[in-house]
Amino acid sequence: MTSPVSRRPPSRAFAGRKPARRRALLGLVAWVWAWVGAAAPGVAQLAIFGTGGGGPVQVDASESLEWREAERLYIARGDALVRQGDDRLRADQLVARYRTGADGATEIYSVVAEGAVEVVSGDDRARGDRLVYDADSRTAILTGTDLRYESPEFTVTARDSIEYYDATGLAIARGEAVYRGADGQEVRADEIAARFEPRPDGSNEVVRLDAVGSVLVIQGDDRASADEAVYDLATGLATLVGNVAIVNAGNQFRGDIGEFNLTTGVSRLLNRQDGAPVRALIR
Repeated sequence: MTSPVSRRPPSRAFAGRKPARRRALLGLVAWVWAWVGAAAPGVAQLAIFGTGGGGPVQVDASESLEWREAERLYIARGDALVRQGDDRLRADQLVARYRTGADGATEIYSVVAEGAVEVVSGDDRARGDRLVYDADSRTAILTGTDLRYESPEFTVTARDSIEYYDATGLAIARGEAVYRGADGQEVRADEIAARFEPRPDGSNEVVRLDAVGSVLVIQGDDRASADEAVYDLATGLATLVGNVAIVNAGNQFRGDIGEFNLTTGVSRLLNRQDGAPVRALIR
């Protein structure tokens, strides 16, 4: 089984089987594009109207809002906060770089948020120490300690990074990655990639998880480990490859290829290509 996780492909955010509430992290970071409509910010608060049809966008900072025209960037320092309706992006400092577009208009192409970063949209939130958003590649990368993305349907944590690649419909959690679903299912691995597809209403639905490295899939008292796994969220089926071990109702099954259904609780092992038998220890 070939997995995309070992590479850094060019998503929006993780989502459970239910529709994602509002837009996710990558869309939220794009609020800062509202700074394009601002004149030189010389006060500690700006309210910009008519941005993207989402209502007024307000930028607050306890220390300063700075416009460096020569360097073509905006800086908000001190508990910087971008708000639009119930959505918000907060950090100790926000830096937005801009340029002149092909039509002559000013456009933001890079945003870096640093220090106690938190992004909130409805009931969904993400947090970390540093967020980098690149408009050209449509990517957002969150790094730092205690990386976390939470929604009513799931929670994702990681040690190294949580990354979003909007162009390819992919989100990746790297380093001791953990996906916990609201129904109790859990996937742990060195890296987990979530693939999603758009719905007609504009929300996103994750259709599968690809997990690589020290994979552990858990549902209640049942668990399965492997080198790699593909978890289909619609069917609840996790397909396991490499050093597969399944513990079900106290019984142990070992082989090279296996299936573990987190919805039905049914598990099975498949014969290896070299003809070696699968093994079971039944108590």
